[in-house]
Amino acid sequence: MMLKNKKILFIGAHMDDIEFGCGGIISKYSGCSDIYVLHMSKIRRDSAMNIQEIRNLEEMFKAASVLGIKKDNVFLGSENISGQLFPECRQLILETLYNFGNKLNPDIVFFPYMDVHQDHNIVYNSCRKAFKRNNLFCYEIPNSQNVFNPNMYIKISLKDLENKIESINCYQSQLEAVNTPGDYFSEDKIRATSVFRGIKCGLEYAEAFVIENLII
Repeated sequence: MMLKNKKILFIGAHMDDIEFGCGGIISKYSGCSDIYVLHMSKIRRDSAMNIQEIRNLEEMFKAASVLGIKKDNVFLGSENISGQLFPECRQLILETLYNFGNKLNPDIVFFPYMDVHQDHNIVYNSCRKAFKRNNLFCYEIPNSQNVFNPNMYIKISLKDLENKIESINCYQSQLEAVNTPGDYFSEDKIRATSVFRGIKCGLEYAEAFVIENLII
């Protein structure tokens, strides 16, 4: 499966998920494929529905620009989808994905693999249902991944890795202790993940994925 000259949709539960899992390959293919990103939420709430955080949209657009994604190709899910409460929003998430998929009709869809975060798991299962007739690849989010056994590796260049790091660093609000521990935003840790994935397949730098559905 070649990624050149394709319409590719990247889906994240939260802003920065996509950059952590796919920033390198987006940098690699943004100049030769039609890239779209869909962030499902911008608000994080607690169980009492109190708003804990409203994400900065300028950070999102700046990160996309670093990776070569046009601003018009960056989308947000419904205002009623709140981070940490995706299980309660499952049907709305599914309908959002169906509607977006029908409008865009992508060739390939990337989305987060299941892990210890409830929001990622809902997006994983909802994407499997909404895009079951598409080529589907799952990416890792190292901070919350428990079991990830990739069966597809994509080579990225040093420049792609540097663009990935720069795009993640656009999310400066996430370095505030009230929002996240922030340690996984370290340049050394981002670089180490790409090096480790490269070691597994004989490359200098790589990003790793699980093939969920492949249509040839």
